[in-house]
Amino acid sequence: MMKQKTMVAVAVTLTLAAPVFAQVGSLQTCRALDNKIERYQDLRRKGGKASQMDKWRRQLRQSESRFRELECDAHGNEL
Repeated sequence: MMKQKTMVAVAVTLTLAAPVFAQVGSLQTCRALDNKIERYQDLRRKGGKASQMDKWRRQLRQSESRFRELECDAHGNEL
């Protein structure tokens, strides 16, 4: 019984600590995401049809989200 409680406690601890173990994305991956973000920002600045602007906005938000998930800011000026 005690062994089972210990295993559950370890599983809960690892689940809660998972974000701490997140790895920083590779420099190459982060550069590609940074370029995508800049590209979609430029496209949106130039304008276009509403449907196309919405598509670019969704892609921009998705790229920004992935950039944050991979903690690409850790690469700093290398990007």
